[in-house]
Amino acid sequence: MKFRSIILGLFTMLLLSSSCSDEKDTEIVGKKNDDIKLSTKTLTFDSSSSIKEVTTEGDKWVILSPIKVNETEVNHAKPTTTDYEINGDWYTITKKRKKIIIKVSENETGKSRVIEIPLQSGNYLDALTVTQSNRK
Repeated sequence: MKFRSIILGLFTMLLLSSSCSDEKDTEIVGKKNDDIKLSTKTLTFDSSSSIKEVTTEGDKWVILSPIKVNETEVNHAKPTTTDYEINGDWYTITKKRKKIIIKVSENETGKSRVIEIPLQSGNYLDALTVTQSNRK
């Protein structure tokens, strides 16, 4: 019984000592500098068909899945740092090494359209928001 109490006491001390941390360990887990560095975080299109591009300084980023199109989640291929396209009914998002190219078709819906594109580089998260106006 005494041996059991000693083992339990040692185990408790071990647990308590491992939960203590130095001040230097108080940094937020996952904190990361901006390795993407978007040239802009918003793109605005009028209602006509058009193409625009956003540049990045980093090249080790991915477009996360899902993206949001008019507040609806849309899944796409597995995120990768290689070049690829995401095609929708009225948009094409092309990921190039240091570019995101957005192509939209004419907006005849009578409503504005929005795409939210989440991006990730390591633990750093960012987003590009694309808005296309409605025809007036």
